[in-house]
Amino acid sequence: MPQLPHFNKSLATLFLLSTLLLANVVVGQDGVQRAGAGADIVFKPLDLECSATAMEMSEDGKFIAITHQADNVISVYDVVAGVVTAEIESPAPRSVLFRGNQIIVASQIEGIINFYQRRGNDWALTKEWRVPKTGVVHLSAAGGPSFRGQLVVTCHGDGSQASYQDSMIFVTSTSGRFTPISKSALGTVSYDGKLLIRHESFNLSSGGQITGHLFDEYVRSGGKSRQVLSADPDSNTYLYQIDRGGYWIGRDCVMGGLPLTRLPNEWGNLVIADRTQKRLYVIADDMMTGQQLSAAAPPLGVRRIKYPDPYGEMDKLRHGWAHRRDYLLDHPEAATHDGKTSLFIRTAEGGVILSAEMEPFEQKPKTASVSPNSSAVQPMVPKGTAIDAKPRTWRSKNGRFSVVATLLRPSGNSVVLKREDNGQEIEVPFDSLSDTDNRYLERQQKKASETP
Repeated sequence: MPQLPHFNKSLATLFLLSTLLLANVVVGQDGVQRAGAGADIVFKPLDLECSATAMEMSEDGKFIAITHQADNVISVYDVVAGVVTAEIESPAPRSVLFRGNQIIVASQIEGIINFYQRRGNDWALTKEWRVPKTGVVHLSAAGGPSFRGQLVVTCHGDGSQASYQDSMIFVTSTSGRFTPISKSALGTVSYDGKLLIRHESFNLSSGGQITGHLFDEYVRSGGKSRQVLSADPDSNTYLYQIDRGGYWIGRDCVMGGLPLTRLPNEWGNLVIADRTQKRLYVIADDMMTGQQLSAAAPPLGVRRIKYPDPYGEMDKLRHGWAHRRDYLLDHPEAATHDGKTSLFIRTAEGGVILSAEMEPFEQKPKTASVSPNSSAVQPMVPKGTAIDAKPRTWRSKNGRFSVVATLLRPSGNSVVLKREDNGQEIEVPFDSLSDTDNRYLERQQKKASETP
């Protein structure tokens, strides 16, 4: 926080108290410490006995299924309680789906798909399907009420060229009959089950270009149906959906609409979608921006992140081309329950899952529109803040984040800015701003104190 010697005494006292309160974590009624609205988001390694291979959160955001391929086990983590509640023995589990009270896991080595049903606190194996081709690298299925037990299964043969020379996509019946439908490198299905997405081989292209077809039509025609969409995520790995609608999430992008195009926001290094509310958490190095999942994707606030050693670099957090070539295509997860948001990231190396808790980003209330001829077009600047507020470029301390915005007011140990591009208000901590921005704030406070 910058030194502001020209504050009036009462405002300075209030500012100091707000800083002391907001700089600390919030302790909830459950006794768990988590990041408050103005506090740092602190990631810590999840306490797991085995190295994690892949993970998927349940659709209600209450559990995470974590596969441990080398240890022949699946961990079931309770997001709300913050503990592992079950360990399921399973042969070399890799790709995983979580649908309702059912965990579906594929063994790349064994060439089988196992279904585990929750019964109280236990998980029971209910059926096992043997895949016609070994080397299962990915499972996909419709979500929510659209899931009827049908899977899209991608298999690769042996060797580094298998994804474009020896691959096969199967669609299953609910009874376990496998029908080959494509030799593309990867097949996924939309949340509503209406679209089949074929991905280009990541061994041939880091971009992972995709084409989309109507699912039922593609299956009936034996792969000869019309193409209804295409997109190049621009080196952003594969796209996925966690909810009904037209938005697709990538590693560091969000796409939507028809034709499928990238939403023109700044998506940082890593995008995390919340399973329980229409929220996105955009990570850019050590900063997180909360955004509403909508066409405009308005920002809801900015918070600073702290990572444990040695995971401070983005290359150790987000999965690069090497992971895409291995088709380990899970993604970060988040869910909000009982006034807390839980976040989970599987690291790029070492099989570690980092987790953090924070207070939810709150949706900003909509402001009334103002006529261009109105005298109220300029932002209201309270006494004790800048008196010549104009749009300027604000930059983060590390220089990697910037936004053109107008200063509105201080808020605790943060400053509230109004973005020029979409008119939304964002809140940025003082100590995350560049030295130039902090000096600008000091000059504005000095001018304000000298104004009668």
